[in-house]
Amino acid sequence: MNLDRPSDAAPLDLASLREVFEDDDAGLIEFVDDALPEIAASLERLAGAAQARDAATAASVAHAMKGAAGTIGARSIATPMQRVEDAVRSREWNLVVTETDTARAALTIVVRWVERRKADAS
Repeated sequence: MNLDRPSDAAPLDLASLREVFEDDDAGLIEFVDDALPEIAASLERLAGAAQARDAATAASVAHAMKGAAGTIGARSIATPMQRVEDAVRSREWNLVVTETDTARAALTIVVRWVERRKADAS
């Protein structure tokens, strides 16, 4: 499995992940794939918390998602979650919604990339 195809740039920090997985591309993909359902569920919890203006839940979920996204090298998800944390503190709910949508779009890109890698391996 070749994760470094220039025509299909990885939406993940592969260099960081390779520090752990070295040449085990299949293990790396499995690790990332296993984390994606929880990140997706967390996005839904975050959207609900934002709609309800539940600052405690929104901040907690955003913080957990930032960590989970960082663990799989998905900076495109972790960065908006940092902005969500900041926006929740200042009660900027429109920004919370916008950044949640940004993270959702980034998650879609990561999911599609993983699905292509899994298809390539089979």
